Formats: sequence, structure tokens, C-alpha cells
Amino acid sequence: MSCKKSTELIEKSKIASLSLKEKLYLRLHLAMCSPCTKYSKLSDQIDTLIKAGFNKENETDVISEKRKKEIISILNQIEH
Repeated sequence: MSCKKSTELIEKSKIASLSLKEKLYLRLHLAMCSPCTKYSKLSDQIDTLIKAGFNKENETDVISEKRKKEIISILNQIEH
């Protein structure tokens, strides 16, 4: 499996269920590919920061500057 396909499955798994075949391929790929494992962890961190960073004020969703900087820092760590 390519790294591109692996990252697609990582993101897909956050919004939908993967098939058994997809889960197995992804698990095998992650066991052998440290960059994709790192991507998976960083993606989880970004999701957590985004969820935690939204502040409901004035009935609009606003993400703080601190959270934006943290997300940009994580994105800069992703190697492709």
C-alpha cells in the first residue's frame, strides 16, 4: 500500500468505518512505515486541538490564535 493511500485511510477512519480489508492494510502499513505512523499521531493531535480550540462567542465559531499556532506547528512537522 502506498503512503498516499495510507493517509487517505487514516483520515477516512475518522469519519467512517473502514472495511476489514482496509483496517488490515492500514495496520500492516503503519507497522512498517514510521512517517505514516507519525502522520497518524499528528493528525490526531490536530483534530484534538481543533475540537478544543473552538470558542462559542457571539454565536460564531472562532479558533484562538494560540490554537492556530499549535496547529501550524504540527502541520510543519508532517513530512511528505
